[in-house]
Amino acid sequence: MRTARRLFVVLCCCLFVAMATVMSTAQDPGSTKLAELTPETTDISVGQKVKFAATVKDAAGNKKSATATAWFAAPFDLAGVDESGTVSFLNPGDVLVGAIVNGKTVITHVMVKAGPVTRIEVAPLKSALIVGSSARLAAVARSSEGNPRSDAQITWTSSMPAVATVDAAGLVTAIAPGKATIEATAGSAKAGVSLNVVSSNLVGLSIEPRSTTARTGDVMRFNVRAQSGPADNGAVRWSASGPAATIDPDGGFVAELPGSYVITAASGTQEAIASVVVAPRNAERTLEVVGRAPMKDFEAAEEWIIGNHAYLSTISDKLLVYDISDPTQPKLTDTVKVDARLINDVSTTPDGRILVISREGASNRKNAIAFFDTSDPAHPKPISEYTETVTGGVHSAFVDSH
Repeated sequence: MRTARRLFVVLCCCLFVAMATVMSTAQDPGSTKLAELTPETTDISVGQKVKFAATVKDAAGNKKSATATAWFAAPFDLAGVDESGTVSFLNPGDVLVGAIVNGKTVITHVMVKAGPVTRIEVAPLKSALIVGSSARLAAVARSSEGNPRSDAQITWTSSMPAVATVDAAGLVTAIAPGKATIEATAGSAKAGVSLNVVSSNLVGLSIEPRSTTARTGDVMRFNVRAQSGPADNGAVRWSASGPAATIDPDGGFVAELPGSYVITAASGTQEAIASVVVAPRNAERTLEVVGRAPMKDFEAAEEWIIGNHAYLSTISDKLLVYDISDPTQPKLTDTVKVDARLINDVSTTPDGRILVISREGASNRKNAIAFFDTSDPAHPKPISEYTETVTGGVHSAFVDSH
């Protein structure tokens, strides 16, 4: 989808350039002046507004200011420009800025950096750490516009290394009983979490069930027990070894592949193991194609089937509606045309009365989601649309209740 959008932008710009070239040939066929666009700064970050100026250079190399009769910027989801040549940069990336100067198209490229980190979000630990145990803290650095900065380097420090240490990956190790604050820093942004380190009084740790069987995809629940001292799933570190499986912090285990697995629960110096043998699910079934709805002019995207009707979005401006009461002979009942270059997703409310689509590439740049009345399921009728905060387009939409 991203590649298609970039191609669309390039095609639009090529058309713009071609039209302007024709205009320039008609208006100034003998001109020898060279025009260029210059930003007031080349150090550009998301959120900035930068003024661009047009200049022309004669055959002798002398420069002078020029007036641009039109401005444009692309891709449209990265930048926008007003009639004075001031460009607002919305997202990071390579931005093309162009103008018509003396009837000719002038284009320049600028690279927009992500905005500086203004805040860090650190997920707190859900429980105290047992001496000798470890836990990894997760942190997300965000720019002023709320975008995550995965490229930002986060530095970790501990206020009490004698109680708990932290390494460059955010892995905290409990050293001795006490309290400590772990702080994450990226640029001028900081965030900290408090943690409590306690001694373990568990004795005789064990796992239930000790040994069991399951099938791939089954969710198994393991629990810890102790001869003395309180034991709960949240106070231990769980791990699973085997072909391919995961185990959650609460002891929930699921295997993706068959085989033998060893489950380990640890708390402080105490450790217990259990085993599980996972068999294949053998859920395969033979499918038989009984009908087909051929399309010649465009490609399908997503489908939604409710009752005797199928709604099919396409990589075009059309939503197709089929009557599938006889699945061997699907019948096209309606072709709903919308203002979009592609319709990404389609779904309905559980009762099938309201349909929603997500879209991209509207001619007026108002994309987002649109709602249809499907009281007559064979012929959806437009009701409304929502474009307020998502003009760049929406890929997926999920209906929850009504």
